[in-house]
Amino acid sequence: MIWIVSLLLGLIFLGFFLQGYFSLKLAIEQRINNELVQKKALAETMAEIIHFPIDFNTLKSRLDELKQMPSMENLVYFRVIKPSGDIFSSTINQEIGKRVQNFQMPEETIIDDATFQGDEIKNITARSSLHDAAVQIGFSVQNIASSEQDIIRFLISDMLFFFLLAVCFIVLFKIIIKPIEELTGLCNKMSKGQLITKPIESEIQEVNELTVAFNKMVNDLKMQKGEIEKVNENLEKKVKERTEELENLTAKLEEKVANRTKELQEKIEELEKFQNLAVGRELKMMELKKEIEKIKRQKDIGIGI
Repeated sequence: MIWIVSLLLGLIFLGFFLQGYFSLKLAIEQRINNELVQKKALAETMAEIIHFPIDFNTLKSRLDELKQMPSMENLVYFRVIKPSGDIFSSTINQEIGKRVQNFQMPEETIIDDATFQGDEIKNITARSSLHDAAVQIGFSVQNIASSEQDIIRFLISDMLFFFLLAVCFIVLFKIIIKPIEELTGLCNKMSKGQLITKPIESEIQEVNELTVAFNKMVNDLKMQKGEIEKVNENLEKKVKERTEELENLTAKLEEKVANRTKELQEKIEELEKFQNLAVGRELKMMELKKEIEKIKRQKDIGIGI
């Protein structure tokens, strides 16, 4: 059971992590899109109000003020570019007077990815309505898309949450699940004929009461088992005694049957002897009768002569 619960906790943790991770990624993309919309609107607005001739110092002062605004903390540069590609003014002094390579005046606002001093940035270019100037804003999205730090913070908070959940599970396992598993094991042993009692302590009163009731039931079963064993012993003893009596009675009956059989055999032999004597006597009687008749015939014949 503990493995099933641990697996469920792991799946819940994974689900929370994936949901938080993708939500965080979506939030970062939304923040970047909002920043792009804001910077695009700024570039287009500035492009509409900047027209040559422009006072360089005034424009430079305005750009420096713009750079100090809180919403421009991720600003890399703000440039005003002539149609030739020369940088007329910039928040980076070293760029002023230089030319942007392969610059072409855009027909509409362009947003593209660029690289500045080895860092990836977003570059927005908007032209004025008179086509005499272009405003180019470059800003970094690394602070906005600091996904690693956000993910680490999310992981830490998520791990703390699941650590507390694991602690709660361990406490729950110790005071509820483990005693119930021990009782289940004792029940399985009892089903196999092993009557074992065990003191199971828990901080939950109901579990303790269940343990006491279980141990009492086991003790009662032990007593009943002892009584049944005694009854079985008495029955076996009585069966043994009755068996011995029956064996003795059978032996006596066999002895009587043998004696009666012997007596009958003797009488049969006497009857056979008597029969033999009677048959011999009848034969002698018949012979005597024949001799008497023969004598009578001979006598009758002598008288006639």
